[in-house]
Amino acid sequence: MAARASAAEALPARVRHRFPILERLVYVNSCSQGALSDSVRASYEDYLRDWDEQGAPWEYWVERAEAARGAFAGLVGADADEVAVTTSLSAGVSALFSGLRFEGERTTIVVSDFEFPTVGQIAHAQELRGRRVVHVPEAGDATIPLEHFDAAIDERTALVAVTHVCYRNGSRVDLEGVVRLAHERGALVLVDAYQAAGAIPLDVRALGVDFLAAGTVKYLLGSAGLAFLYCRRDLLERIRPTSTGWF
Repeated sequence: MAARASAAEALPARVRHRFPILERLVYVNSCSQGALSDSVRASYEDYLRDWDEQGAPWEYWVERAEAARGAFAGLVGADADEVAVTTSLSAGVSALFSGLRFEGERTTIVVSDFEFPTVGQIAHAQELRGRRVVHVPEAGDATIPLEHFDAAIDERTALVAVTHVCYRNGSRVDLEGVVRLAHERGALVLVDAYQAAGAIPLDVRALGVDFLAAGTVKYLLGSAGLAFLYCRRDLLERIRPTSTGWF
């Protein structure tokens, strides 16, 4: 136990020099983006150098995109062909919401009051397509009890969108309980893991989630303009995105 604690204490000293801004400042702005590391800066420099020296190295670009897909899949315990590399969480979630089939009486999207505006706004945009959005309210203690989800999810619910970690206060809902309730009532679950990826372990199989979206700009200490969307393999053919593009 002592050795483990000692290793944890030594970690900052081993990595601090990789982040130049930490030589001058205490960085607490990960709400916006993580501190820039030397490896991310080097990747940008490699990209610009390749642009000068190679012009348009398509095969290399495709290789790097596939490497990113594999890395994201490994991060969340998925297979690579279940993961889409996107430019943002907004792009991934918009593609999902635009392609999700709402059948019969299942026209409701359930979102919690802990969701980042991205997910809430994309959900409410579906009201133009005849969807109904139900909000799960937080309690007075900055939590959302499972009972609140129990009251909101019913036989009309098609999708439950829930954040893994609240962007406002760091609170975490009973994700396993939410997934169980949703699946018992025939609904699918989307997890926004942007505030969790890189900070806590993620395993889509263990969680039993249907979709998961995240990006690299926060605790993965990467760059803006890069994110990913996981879709459970048996659901791939059920999604027909209308918000799409070349790739």
